[in-house]
Amino acid sequence: MKTVILIKNVPEKIFNASTCGDNCATWILKLSEQRNITINLRHIMNFGEGSFNIRISNTDTVVHSMKELVPIAGLYVQGAGKMKGSYSITVQNKRIRYDFQIRRNITVIRGNSATGKTTLIDMIREHYEEGENSAVELRCDKQCAVIDGRSWKGQLSDLSDSIVFIDEGNQFVFSDEFASFIQKTDNYYVIVSREGIPSL
Repeated sequence: MKTVILIKNVPEKIFNASTCGDNCATWILKLSEQRNITINLRHIMNFGEGSFNIRISNTDTVVHSMKELVPIAGLYVQGAGKMKGSYSITVQNKRIRYDFQIRRNITVIRGNSATGKTTLIDMIREHYEEGENSAVELRCDKQCAVIDGRSWKGQLSDLSDSIVFIDEGNQFVFSDEFASFIQKTDNYYVIVSREGIPSL
């Protein structure tokens, strides 16, 4: 929220709104109702399913929805469409710390119960949803997100150039539809499952 406060109170400067993640999107839209604001983005910020008026300075194009925003913004944000190589991730709070690397576009984490897999996903989810207000610290060169439930397809449609985590119990990961859908994205996927996933 510090970035939003700066955007509001120091209008003559342009701030990197990606530092506060997608949680700032609602506040940025509210500020824009009061006056025109200019921000810099290093990722494709999710401004929600509603309509809006955003001018992309790179192309001087006005867009009104995420469907219109993503194809244009994806050409300019840092690293868009370039998910290659390995990425180091550190996730920690006051009690526990995880350090690991993701080296391929699909990683399946398997293991016994009570080994910390779900705790890891929960911590990443907390950071993704709460951003700077979270008690979880996450360091990675890419946005890390968690998807789940029946709305998985809609959630994935809003994610690009990200590392997507999926906890066990989400049956959609075993479907041919999911396997086909993720082939059309530029994300990395980390899936927790006690079983193999033949479709992947």
